[in-house]
Amino acid sequence: MASGNMMQTEVSVAASFISGLLSSSDSLTADQLQIFTHTLTDALLEHYQHHWFPQAPCRGSGYRCLRINHKMDPLIGKAASAVGFTQEQLFSSLPVELTLWVDPYEVSYRIGEDGSTCVLYKSSPLRPKSATSADTSAHRKEKLKTRRSNRSKRLGNGTQREVEEVPFRRLGMHLFEHLLNSVPRLTNGSDQI
Repeated sequence: MASGNMMQTEVSVAASFISGLLSSSDSLTADQLQIFTHTLTDALLEHYQHHWFPQAPCRGSGYRCLRINHKMDPLIGKAASAVGFTQEQLFSSLPVELTLWVDPYEVSYRIGEDGSTCVLYKSSPLRPKSATSADTSAHRKEKLKTRRSNRSKRLGNGTQREVEEVPFRRLGMHLFEHLLNSVPRLTNGSDQI
């Protein structure tokens, strides 16, 4: 179990992302958006309190996933109702299908079932200097397993095929990350997207 400040960054990124989507609809005032973001952040911190495992970031990922799929995620709905925003207003302001993963060291999202997964936030876990080779080996195995599962795509008939990794695709991601990191961050105490 981890304390709230260990997940504060990831949760803040997720809440700010949803708030940013709502701000584009011009249906909420700046004060309402601020209250929504604060309420969603508090709800997520409470909800994830016993489901945050920095030593095994994939553990509990499904529990921490925020999902809109013709049905509103209850945590987003709770925060919206705190500012008087109805379910109908939420559905008209947010994508019809949205998946937001809030995991230790990474926050990512996908719009639509067939959309690409985009990373909003990523950091490296702090490793103790005395990490054993077994710890490092387990981390490498988990990373390799994740890569393999990301490369395979399921076809309509239930079979799988391997997706070739295109070298320029990897280069494009590095360029994207470089551009993202070169954008100045706000330093008023709360990083925003």
